[in-house]
Amino acid sequence: MKRTAIFLGLASAMTGPAGATEVYRCEIDGVMSFSQQPCAENAQRLEVNYIRPSAADIARQEERSRRTVETNREMAQERQIREIGYDIESAAGTIRTLQRQRDIEIAQLRRKKESANNNLAGATWENSITQEMEAVIQRYDSLISQHQADIDRWREDLQSMGKQ
Repeated sequence: MKRTAIFLGLASAMTGPAGATEVYRCEIDGVMSFSQQPCAENAQRLEVNYIRPSAADIARQEERSRRTVETNREMAQERQIREIGYDIESAAGTIRTLQRQRDIEIAQLRRKKESANNNLAGATWENSITQEMEAVIQRYDSLISQHQADIDRWREDLQSMGKQ
């Protein structure tokens, strides 16, 4: 395989019009090598025929390469758009989960607050529960805001790509 690659590399490196080029195959210390000049006494002369591609062939290949690059670029952008969509869906789901958890904790605290006695100790306990409710709301609002900021940033990214 390596020998073939070397051989083909030499053959493709030849310049000039379509035709034949001399290449010599030599074995030196058990290693096969190829050269444009005899490289050892046991050199075998090989004749390599090659055809130079026409300008039209080169232009077609360049166009094919350009289309391939463009297709790959479009596919990468589509993949990025899909991934952003998945990220938005995931963050929205996380927000809904956080909102449900917040509502459950607030409902539990409200039930706890309803059982407070109608005296000074009950009023003090009720006040501490109110503060705890505010802390729960702030904690969840902070988490939700972080996820919402991510969603907003991803939507801006989509808009900058021309997709919504």
